[in-house]
Amino acid sequence: MSAPKVDIVVGGIWHAPDLALGLSSAGWSVRVITSARSLDLPGVELRHVPVARYPLRLVSGFRRPDVAVHTAFGLAARSQLRPDAVVVAWSSFALASLVAQHRPVVISRGSTHIATQRRILMQTAQSSGLPLPAPSAAMVALERLEYARATRVTVPTPDIAADPLWSEDAAALNVAPYGFPDWAGRVRRGARARGRVVFGGEIGYRKGVDYLMAALRQRSPGASECRLFGRPVRGFPVGDIPDWWDMPGYVSSEELHEELGSASALVLLSREEGMARVGQEALACGTPIVVSPQSGLGCWLKDGGGFVVDPHDPEAVRHALARIDADWEHHSEVALRTARSWSWEDHSRAVVEGLAGAI
Repeated sequence: MSAPKVDIVVGGIWHAPDLALGLSSAGWSVRVITSARSLDLPGVELRHVPVARYPLRLVSGFRRPDVAVHTAFGLAARSQLRPDAVVVAWSSFALASLVAQHRPVVISRGSTHIATQRRILMQTAQSSGLPLPAPSAAMVALERLEYARATRVTVPTPDIAADPLWSEDAAALNVAPYGFPDWAGRVRRGARARGRVVFGGEIGYRKGVDYLMAALRQRSPGASECRLFGRPVRGFPVGDIPDWWDMPGYVSSEELHEELGSASALVLLSREEGMARVGQEALACGTPIVVSPQSGLGCWLKDGGGFVVDPHDPEAVRHALARIDADWEHHSEVALRTARSWSWEDHSRAVVEGLAGAI
């Protein structure tokens, strides 16, 4: 009996390599169809689909996310699909797969429902007075059509699945949390720097850096250093960042993992998120986390390893960091135990289980 086939369609990379390797190890014949060039996935067939991004963005007015670019990629990727394969496609890249020929199609949606994401980001833009990027109305319409037509829509957390908009779209949902890195606990760690708080990601409102600024305007117990790894989004008031903070910019994955491994805590107070991988990477380093309910990470903190806090409450953020500092070894041990409890193979298995009865 031949191996079941799955074609993964993704414009870029995202967590497609992890999913592909997980499915391959479970006995699937996997093809990844992507615009990315530099991938090396043993046992996985790769098909590169080039996309003329800049000309298309010029035509569409350089709006991002860009419907024209996503649609062009989807149409080009369609010719690479195997006729007897299940398709797993990232949202906004899937419509061409859905209309090609009858086949099971799973939409991988890594964040909140796109209409919810648009509402949150537009409200933040209005309250901040800055032109923050948000999904266009056209992108919302495209993805909602995909959700309604797909066999399943896979989301990473039960909280995201609870959004009533999915019912409006008649979407069949499957919850499949992202896996933890397979190097959990094996990262080379320097001596823990007590009180070193780190952040990783785009430095802006979506990731809640303004909440962090309000909480750590001054040094406090559990927070004597603060390091931001990432780049500021355009218009974010970096001049208001406290002068005792450090902003090294982006670093390599290896350097970031070492930084996470020597920190006291990672703080991520996101307004809108799927399941923030930097938080999972921190837990896999044995580093506790302090996160907002919208970070997608609260489901991993039932027994310790950090705290879920109200990002609007600066004192709650400071108190969580102080509690971690007072019992760091316990939270670090729980963090590592949690990271070892769920792998990318588990994620892949949950994706496959979501297809029960469809293939």
